[in-house]
Amino acid sequence: RKRKDRVEFSPSLALRGTKYELRGAVFHTGETLDFGHYVASAKSLVSSHDRGTCNDDVGEEKAGWRLFNDARVRGLAPADLFDSPSRQRTAYLLVYERTRT
Repeated sequence: RKRKDRVEFSPSLALRGTKYELRGAVFHTGETLDFGHYVASAKSLVSSHDRGTCNDDVGEEKAGWRLFNDARVRGLAPADLFDSPSRQRTAYLLVYERTRT
């Protein structure tokens, strides 16, 4: 059974004195986990130009958030990730990375 509780998440968090930064998230839309659609967002730490690759859908965007929806990839404004009630409602998996202090 799918829980529909709101999951509040932020770009960073601290647990027991250790800091973490959000690097990726998976979202689910649909009434049950067996039915619906999954999309993912990930934070690119380097631009496509720096990697020597460029996807036409993403273009020469700077490092930042991307939304992966099937074969489509597009840039994603942080506000669309962190301030969106629909994203907060559908968060399925959050990936944080420990930061160096």
